[in-house]
Amino acid sequence: MSSVARISRHQPEMQPTELSSRPTSCSRIPTFVPLVETPEMVGWMGPGRHIMTYNIRAKREFNLVLCHPDDGSVESWTAEGSADKMRADFVCWEPRVKKLLALIPSTLNWKLMDRAPLSTWINKNGKLALLGDSCHPMLPYRAQGSAMAVEDAAVLGNLFSRLSSPAQIAPLLRAYESIRYDRATATQASSRLNQHIFHLPDGPE
Repeated sequence: MSSVARISRHQPEMQPTELSSRPTSCSRIPTFVPLVETPEMVGWMGPGRHIMTYNIRAKREFNLVLCHPDDGSVESWTAEGSADKMRADFVCWEPRVKKLLALIPSTLNWKLMDRAPLSTWINKNGKLALLGDSCHPMLPYRAQGSAMAVEDAAVLGNLFSRLSSPAQIAPLLRAYESIRYDRATATQASSRLNQHIFHLPDGPE
């Protein structure tokens, strides 16, 4: 596995409604109301990094996820980052981004890890199979990791609903891998491709 990027996950301490209604000191900074009132994901993309934002917990919190180059961070779900460095990394971005980041007192860093596709998901005796991230972990640039695990489970459930003898376990697991392998592997590849697309350098103006 190799580290390819880092995610910083940030949640302003205030509720989205408070965030959206705060007066702005600069009339050129757009209001936050469309961001917090519309139930959709909003993203910004730029050279080497991007931002995704969305409401969570019935609009009580507004979540920001920032992907940016790894600078040697540790592999952890709870490692604290630097809010000041985060703001410096996005200092040239549009006014709404800078205003949002100014509200964030602390950050968490998640190290993104990538792995080449496995040659098989089934052990040698044919009685054990992997599913989900254990066999096809993928970068978050298509937001398909959980969906692929659900599809794996659905296929396994369908196949094993037909089980009538322990002797069928190995062939059913091979059928599961045959059905799911190409799709999951292609989704891994397209997630890697999106990382490149999302982070393209600026072109000529």
